[in-house]
Amino acid sequence: MMSTHNDYFSQSSVSARVAEIITGQERVAYLTVSPGLIIQTCSANARKLLDRAGSLPEKAMLTDFIWEFVGVEDELEKILAGEMDEYRLETVNWINDKGEVEYYEMTALPLSDKKTDAGLILLVEEKNQVYSLQQRVVQDRNELRLLQLNLAEANANLQRLNRLKSVFMSMVAHDLRGPLTGILGYAQLLNLLIKDEENETGREYIARIQDQVGHMNRLIADMLDLDQIDKGMLRVHPVIFDLNDTIDEGIEILKDVILRKGLVLQTDIQDGPIPIFADPKRAAQIFHNLLNNAHKYSLAGGTITVTAWSEPEWGVFRITDTGVGMDDEDLGNLFQLYYRTEKARTSRTKGTGIGLFIVKSLLDALSGKIEVTSKSGEGSEFTVYFPKYSTETTAQGEGTE
Repeated sequence: MMSTHNDYFSQSSVSARVAEIITGQERVAYLTVSPGLIIQTCSANARKLLDRAGSLPEKAMLTDFIWEFVGVEDELEKILAGEMDEYRLETVNWINDKGEVEYYEMTALPLSDKKTDAGLILLVEEKNQVYSLQQRVVQDRNELRLLQLNLAEANANLQRLNRLKSVFMSMVAHDLRGPLTGILGYAQLLNLLIKDEENETGREYIARIQDQVGHMNRLIADMLDLDQIDKGMLRVHPVIFDLNDTIDEGIEILKDVILRKGLVLQTDIQDGPIPIFADPKRAAQIFHNLLNNAHKYSLAGGTITVTAWSEPEWGVFRITDTGVGMDDEDLGNLFQLYYRTEKARTSRTKGTGIGLFIVKSLLDALSGKIEVTSKSGEGSEFTVYFPKYSTETTAQGEGTE
């Protein structure tokens, strides 16, 4: 049976031990104050804790030593009279000898619940870590709010600049297409005026002018497409049509350019129609970009092969070249915007690095797909799959029309 003899545990000895443990933490101290508000005793660590703000005098008035209690003597008297349970100063800050701010919490309590003339006990707890953390939280919150405001302002400016960019690109495209149309018209007229069939050099120059005009027009179209992709407003208009028509027209446009470079162009197209569900204009753009890409990165004497066939769910074309090829790193970044392979950057081949990005974006909008295999120095193979039937095709952000 547990013993309750006072010999083992007296109230005073237990209280003394508890006080010893609490004040041994250094962050908590106590002082006893007489009914006349004279400091009587203090814990062993009180001097160390409070001496940072000055020496602790003997038998000093509480309000002389801790001036924060000046003006609250009536509240302390109410505690002594049993009219108040406690009085607390939650945030007391002092400047120590190093010029640093230290924070304390002070609580005045009756020394005895039964005797009103027993005096007060003042508990002092250091709160440096707590209040420093609170200050950091408040500071971080304020900085976060400021950052949010700055981000909102930056986003508004970005949207405004994006709108201005779109207007600018539309104006540039319009202003460029006018002169290009005139150049192309005069080139065609000049071609008609050259009646001498033996003047091959003149006809070749005219053909190159026409090629460059076509190239400029496609760059303008790519620029406008890129703006639409960036805004999530790329639109496609899919219908069912024959992939062979796209391939025939695309080859006809680039055939002379390919042959003039000294390349061999081969085709292996499946007999009969290859129906696909796609946007005819966008499908032609995809085929042209890939065939032109094969032409640009193939050396004279090389071969470009175009094949096409029908699968149960796909209409497929493949363009194979014997050009410079790519390594694994290039293949991993091939469809990134503005990416060009190391060989492309160091060669004389001109390019913007947006053609393949647009190809991939268009195929995504049309629910198609593309596969690429390549080996450095041995050429590349691009295989494009168009769905054969109507699917839930969606353009980026807008849907099809």
